[in-house]
Amino acid sequence: MVKRVSNKFNCTTQKKAQMKIQQMVFMILGVFIFFILVGLFVLNVQLRGIRGTAEELREAETINSLKVITTMTELSCPSSSYFCLDGNKLEVMAKRRDYADLWPIASLEVYKIYPSFSSVVSCPGVDCNYYKVFDNGQNQTQKVSTYVSLCYQRMKDFQQYEECEIAKVLVGVKNSKN
Repeated sequence: MVKRVSNKFNCTTQKKAQMKIQQMVFMILGVFIFFILVGLFVLNVQLRGIRGTAEELREAETINSLKVITTMTELSCPSSSYFCLDGNKLEVMAKRRDYADLWPIASLEVYKIYPSFSSVVSCPGVDCNYYKVFDNGQNQTQKVSTYVSLCYQRMKDFQQYEECEIAKVLVGVKNSKN
C-alpha cells in the first residue's frame, strides 16, 4: 500500500512540475516577445531619425551642387565673378549632349528673368530666354534654384565688352520622398 501512495504522489508531483515548466516556458516566451517588440520600436525610432538625416544631407548636397555648377569652369564667366554664368559657354553646353554622364543631377535649366519676357523661347534662337542644358528624363524631381548673372562677351567697334542679364538656374534632383 505504501507503494501505491508513493506512485500517486509521484504522478501528481510530476504533473505539477510539468505545469510549472510550461508556465515558465510561456513566461520566458512572453518576455522574449516583449523585448522583440521593444527592440522593433527602438529600431523604428532610430530609422526615422536616419531618414531625416539622409533627407537633410540630400538637401545640403543639392544646395552645394548649385554652388558647384554656377562656379564650374565650363560655365562660369571669364571675369571669375561669383555666381556668374558665361552665356557663350552656356549656349555651347546646351547644344552638346557629350557631357550627359558627368552631371551629378537630374536636370539643369537656365531662365533669363531680366529683362523680362512674355513667353519661353528655347535657345539657341532669336531673343531666346531659356537654356535646357541637361535633362536625364527623370519624372519625379525636386527643383532648386538660385539667381545668377548671365554674361555674354560682345564685340563693338573692335572692342570686347561684357553684357550681363539676370538669370535663374534650376537644378533638378531626384525626389527622395517618392
